[in-house]
Amino acid sequence: MKRILVLGSGGAGKSTITEELHKILRLPIIRLDEHYWHPGWVRPEHDEWEKKVQELIQNNEWIIDGNYQSTLYLRIPRADAVIFMDAPRLVCLARLIRRRITKPNTIVAPGCVERLDRKFMSYIWNYRKTHRPEIMEILEKYKNEKQIHIIRSEREMWKFLKTLKN
Repeated sequence: MKRILVLGSGGAGKSTITEELHKILRLPIIRLDEHYWHPGWVRPEHDEWEKKVQELIQNNEWIIDGNYQSTLYLRIPRADAVIFMDAPRLVCLARLIRRRITKPNTIVAPGCVERLDRKFMSYIWNYRKTHRPEIMEILEKYKNEKQIHIIRSEREMWKFLKTLKN
């Protein structure tokens, strides 16, 4: 695995597994939030975002942390492996709340401090209904071409990571 996509809801454990993968595999990390958001939580134009993603995936080694389903069609073909962090929504919300309390000034991107607002909490609460089905459908299409790992718990995550160390 030289090019890995890490997908999942906010609070699912994407950052944690990305950091651990980096420690084990020594691959550079690309956090999509840092490239997507402009200061003040301003979204880029669609064409600008696609161009940026195309640039990011040209490298031969990376771990890309982030969803942004509109560009999955660009990223998955370049990836060797996809890890989908499929944690339950209550776990995701609890992690988000804990992170907001313990790290209240987490910078998501330059000029963007992580927010705990109704819109983001609603996104996490509804993720399994609104985003997960499409991701699962896409992953099904690539199951014979890519390494696909669906991780549903922290325990599964550590078990998976342990296999990489051996």
